[in-house]
Amino acid sequence: MRRALFVLCLFASLVTGEVYAGAGTTAANFLKLPFGARSSALGSSFTAFAEGPEALYHNPAGLANGVFNEGRAVFSKWIQGTYFGQAAYRHGLDSGGFGAGITYFNSGEITRRDLGRRKTGSYSFQSAAIDAGQGLRVSESLNLGLALRFIWESVDGEQVNALAGGMGAQYTRQLSEAHLLRAGVSLENLGTEMGHDGKYPLPAVLRVGVGDILFDGLLSASTSINYYFNEENFSGGVGVEYSPVELLDLRAGYRFGEGSPTPYGFTAGIGIRYVDDMEYVFDISSGYMGDLGFTVMAGTGVAF
Repeated sequence: MRRALFVLCLFASLVTGEVYAGAGTTAANFLKLPFGARSSALGSSFTAFAEGPEALYHNPAGLANGVFNEGRAVFSKWIQGTYFGQAAYRHGLDSGGFGAGITYFNSGEITRRDLGRRKTGSYSFQSAAIDAGQGLRVSESLNLGLALRFIWESVDGEQVNALAGGMGAQYTRQLSEAHLLRAGVSLENLGTEMGHDGKYPLPAVLRVGVGDILFDGLLSASTSINYYFNEENFSGGVGVEYSPVELLDLRAGYRFGEGSPTPYGFTAGIGIRYVDDMEYVFDISSGYMGDLGFTVMAGTGVAF
């Protein structure tokens, strides 16, 4: 019974944020889901380390990192028949990088019942976000970034949409031969209101993160704190990535706090890279969701 009630409230929160109409209510709460297999395995603590296509979802300043063009695709079979996926591309520029991507969430079929609890059919809801952003290298130590996001939702045939923007910065400093410090800050989901029953703000969030890259990239550790303005609460995560051998990464993390439609807990994952004429990447991550068990996210990519 507790599991069923949780799933029911979760669906309501993801669709419109209209579990109750009052202070703290937000729309498009699917934007709070963990994005990217690598970052998800690190407890979503990716604000300081954001790079490649995943930077679109954590800090657009990270689009300036890297010397390659890179494409990524991610799929997650989530809970109770729901799933979401992403596809994104980062293109390197002389002054930084440009990125574009799409995220899609589908609830699967949800049973519709009348007041007598008799089944009267089914319905579903879908959500999507289209992102575009650019990161700029201002100096050897500082990156800045801007992003735009178009958000669309459909519930039982009724469609709504919104437009949002975001911005971010990253700072890098070599503390010693063994320590490379990174810090990052980003603002996301600053935009128009949307909703299926009234208008509600988007889940605007401030992310602040720091991290340390040790031993020439052999080990890295990071943490991020998120503050959701409308809900007035905090969440965050910590993560560690270790490369015991070349082309293999082991990852672990923990998500904590409030401000998400998902329970918090431990995360883990691995990344495998293969280099030929191009670099091929495979990532897999898993997160613990209490009574709902584990979720799995798989991703693949290519850099050239």
